[in-house]
Amino acid sequence: MGAGPRTLRRRTGRLQAVSQRLLRHLARLDADRDGRRFRAAHRPHHLGLRPRFLRRCHEPRLPHRRHCRCLRRSPQRPARGQPVRHERQVRRRRQRGRGGHLPVRPEVRLQGRIAVVTGAGLGIGKATALRFAEEGARLVLAERDEARLAEVTAQVRDLGAEALPVPCDVTDEASVANLASEAATLGPVSILVNNVGGGRSGRIADLSVADWDHTMTLSLRSMFLCTRAFVPVMQAQGHGRIVCLSSGARNGTVWNAFHVGASAYSTAKAGVTGFVRALAIELADHGITINAVAPGPIDTELAGPYLKKMHDDGLEYSPIRMTPLHRLGTPREVADAVLFLASDEASYVTGTTLDVTGGR
Repeated sequence: MGAGPRTLRRRTGRLQAVSQRLLRHLARLDADRDGRRFRAAHRPHHLGLRPRFLRRCHEPRLPHRRHCRCLRRSPQRPARGQPVRHERQVRRRRQRGRGGHLPVRPEVRLQGRIAVVTGAGLGIGKATALRFAEEGARLVLAERDEARLAEVTAQVRDLGAEALPVPCDVTDEASVANLASEAATLGPVSILVNNVGGGRSGRIADLSVADWDHTMTLSLRSMFLCTRAFVPVMQAQGHGRIVCLSSGARNGTVWNAFHVGASAYSTAKAGVTGFVRALAIELADHGITINAVAPGPIDTELAGPYLKKMHDDGLEYSPIRMTPLHRLGTPREVADAVLFLASDEASYVTGTTLDVTGGR
């Protein structure tokens, strides 16, 4: 025989009581998870229930629905032009990550730090100097061409940053020693960007010893002299960031190797990677990191027209055709990578060569 009406009513009452206890238990579980009570507060609304904790808002920083009693009170009126309280709370909730914390990014990453940028008059060096100025660095600008040096110094100062221009040939030992002494007048240097590099092209059968030596001097000797000059200062303060400019050519650049020959330049830029790897181990105990940025084809004042001409002439091995992004990079894009490696955001990165090559 089936159960009678009285038995059915009794069982139904028990099921309803169990269901309500289960809902309250789920609400408590959701409230404990990640410290968030938003879902717990609103799940019962969907079922027509009003748990006791909704009679008063125990979580004022979280928004509730219109029929919550906490919203029936007259909140303190915000200042003119300021969003109401719950709008600010919704905005903060949208900004929160899964861990429940607001993402923190320092507004000015290099505030007050003294940075030396070599080859600051053109291209990547100039873009790096301007990018550092935007982030509050105090800049020592090294450049052999005094007209270019004066121009970039004026642009840095227009951004509100301090700039010390120093005419310097970074391949000359005495000139680099003078650069170090001039930089010391601002204070201890904490960032060094070895940007100077370059060389002469030529197929191996036609490449002269003078051209080979010039390329090694420009790309490797300059980096060695500047690093040697500023490392003692960084060791004394127990902190430092060194960023060297390598190149995607360290692995061989098809358009240069095929059309004009670039064995000297590729060898020099591969040497930058070895230099960075060895010094990363040597300097780690002193709190100094050293890394390299390897740009691909970049639209600088010197290289840009030559690289574009390859594409315009319809050459099969042109950089724009062979780069997956099918365009030249900008000096600013390389400067952003240099900024990252010079900032505290890269505090656990050392001995690394960061490619900025458009996917090549």
